[in-house]
Formats: sequence, structure tokens, C-alpha cells
Amino acid sequence: PFIALFRMAAKVALVEPFYGGSHKQLIDILAAHFDCDLFTLPPTKWHWRMRVSALYFCSIIPKQNYRIFFASSVLNLCELVSLRPCLGESYKVIYFHENQLVYPVRKHQERDFQYGYNQILSCLVADTVVFNSHFNMNSFLESVDSFLKTMPDCRPKGVAEQIRPKCIVIYFPIEFPPKRILPVVLNTDDAGSYRSSTPLHLVWPHRWEHDKGPDEFCTLLLKLLEEKVAFVVSILGSHTNDIPGIRRSYFLIFFTEVML
Repeated sequence: PFIALFRMAAKVALVEPFYGGSHKQLIDILAAHFDCDLFTLPPTKWHWRMRVSALYFCSIIPKQNYRIFFASSVLNLCELVSLRPCLGESYKVIYFHENQLVYPVRKHQERDFQYGYNQILSCLVADTVVFNSHFNMNSFLESVDSFLKTMPDCRPKGVAEQIRPKCIVIYFPIEFPPKRILPVVLNTDDAGSYRSSTPLHLVWPHRWEHDKGPDEFCTLLLKLLEEKVAFVVSILGSHTNDIPGIRRSYFLIFFTEVML
């Protein structure tokens, strides 16, 4: 329903507290196809963006009637609507790139309750809750009740069932560059099976951080080396200079081609 509203809306407010990476890509695609006002913050200190960005956006969003109000789940939509009640009249869409109820952490003690709690409140205030995959949606809805049980007392019930009817899945939009077809030559091995003489090309599109599973990826590459499989690796995701030493050694061992 909200897609049809996008097409009919006289004006759309796009709000992104973490305007970088896939968050920026989504906002830019929407802004290119619809009449939108953009309100963004630089993609740094995401912990603080989740905590306090609502107060900042309250001060910069003009007092006008937006047919649709679209934001990522980094924003505490509940706080912003309470600070700016007029936004409550807009059709409010919250988009989940990931959810903080199951977002990977190294230790359970590192999970900050407030981030997940903010996202639950945002869902209750929103008119439509959009997830980029069924896994993202299901893992969120299945974790709401157990997450709220970590509260010491006064635990609400039935929250997931209030949110569920609002939820839909829309896969992340991608605008592809012009196609470039690469030749692939197939040869037979001694057993008569077809094998490509073109090296296997593996692409890492993620940040090089623990929650993306880089250690598992490196283990896979080592296995390919053991099997004497020719391959090329392209590193496409953003990266920092503080890559642990063991992972730096992986680069030296098997990254035959790196695209940054």
C-alpha cells in the first residue's frame, strides 16, 4: 500500500540518521524517483545516531504536511513523533536494514537493550514496517517477546502480534550498471566432469567486521587453497585500517586480486 502512496504523494520526507553505505543507496534511489525532502546525518557513531538523532531531526524538519514519512530503523520514530505531533498525521514507514534484537555481538553482555527497545517502539508507532528479507522480519518478530522478558518486571504481552500485521518484505532495490559479459571456457577433467578454466571469482561486498563473518570467509578461502582451486577475490565493502593481524596475514596468503 505505501508504494502506491509514494506515487500519489505530493511530498515525501526521507529521514536517514546514518547516511552511508546501503542506507545512503536506498535513500538516493527513492529520492531519484519521487518528490522528496531529505534529512540526513553523516554515517558515523551509529550508537549515538540511534540514541539521540530524533531530537536533531525535530529541530530541522519543517512544519509542513508530509503525505509519507519514511525512515530507517536507526531513527527512534516514537521519540520524533512525540516531539513533533504533526508528523503523526503522515503515513509513517520504517525500514529495517537489520534489527538490533538479533544483530551479532561478540558477547551477550554487549547487547544494549535500548537499541532493540527503540526499534520495537518505532514499529508500534509506524503504519508500515518494511524488512529487506524474510529472515530479517521473522527473526525480529520471533525475538520480540523473549527480548522484552529480559525486563525485570512489568513486562508487556502481545507486542509482536501488534506489530506483525504491519510487516512486509521488500527486497533491497539495486540499480545495475551496464552489463559486461565475461567469457567462460569449460574443460573436462580426468573424470570427465566439466570445469571452468576461468578462475572462480569470489566477491566480498561487506564491511570487514566481526558481524559479517570474515573469519568464516577466510576459512573458506583456505579450504579452496587446499583443494587447489584457482580463484580471485574482490573486496568491495568499506574497510578500516584496524584489521586484526591474523586477517592481515590472510590478505598476504591468498588475495590474488583486490578491488577496493
